[in-house]
Amino acid sequence: MVHTFSEIPTLATGQVDTTLQRARFFGYKGSYLGFCRVWLDNPNIEAFRAIIEHEEDVRHRLEEFDVNNRHLNEWDREAVLDQMLRLTRPNVLYNDIDRDYFGQEWFIVGAPHDTENLIPYNKLVVSDFTTNHINSFATNQGHAERTDLQRHLEAELPLEESLKQLLNRLKFTRETDSQTYSSLRGLINSYLQDNPNETCLVYLISSKVENNSVVQTIRQRRLNQNDNIQQLFQGEQPTSNGRLRKGEVYIGDRNIKNQDKVTIQIHRLNLTDVSGNPILDENGNVIYNDLVSLAIWIPETIGKDIIRQPDNI
Repeated sequence: MVHTFSEIPTLATGQVDTTLQRARFFGYKGSYLGFCRVWLDNPNIEAFRAIIEHEEDVRHRLEEFDVNNRHLNEWDREAVLDQMLRLTRPNVLYNDIDRDYFGQEWFIVGAPHDTENLIPYNKLVVSDFTTNHINSFATNQGHAERTDLQRHLEAELPLEESLKQLLNRLKFTRETDSQTYSSLRGLINSYLQDNPNETCLVYLISSKVENNSVVQTIRQRRLNQNDNIQQLFQGEQPTSNGRLRKGEVYIGDRNIKNQDKVTIQIHRLNLTDVSGNPILDENGNVIYNDLVSLAIWIPETIGKDIIRQPDNI
């Protein structure tokens, strides 16, 4: 009786196609399965696990198109792929692959003003969303000396509702925003397949409820030389130790989150130029007043590496 042995050496190229070629032991018929022996080191085990995750993600995305009878030309060419791997040799691909990693970090919309006619549309989306959930919002806890700008409305809401009613409806068109925003929504949607009851935190920054309506203070933010918001987050108060410890009154926008939950901050802004002056159109009218921007915290627990071909998005 002859036994079949396979020894897979240490992961060399990190290419998905090459690694799969090494997996010929999967091709043996069931009747021979008891005679097969495979030895893998940890890098190869992790690589095969990551490839399975990648293939299942691609399959799920394609199944959605099949069920909804959509043309593949509409498919954003993006999928989950661990950073230890790349699809194939660079010269095989006809255009570059971009990578994003979501996890333990904030995604911030840098140019919410990019398409001017979407400004009122995005405000309406937020208004509809907050009105539908008005009874869920309450002022977040914090120091008694906080200013109105440092007091926010907070709600814990179903993540699926927040994705469908808010994130999927909002539109941001600057390429540096839209591509990453698209990947982020895909990541959340994928996570919800296995965690349909997950919740998230939603903060209406600098807001309060009056007469059963949300009143949100509009903050002012400067655009930088690249026409992106220079600094969205307000910092800690006080800024140094004294009568009160640094950050004792206000921990700073960046820390307004739950470390282990998706957290969505909704900001209302007036945008100015680099010098802090109002931005005017050709007729001398002030533009970019009272618009919506987002900051979204993605916890490490749902973090994924995403690849995409930007020319297809």
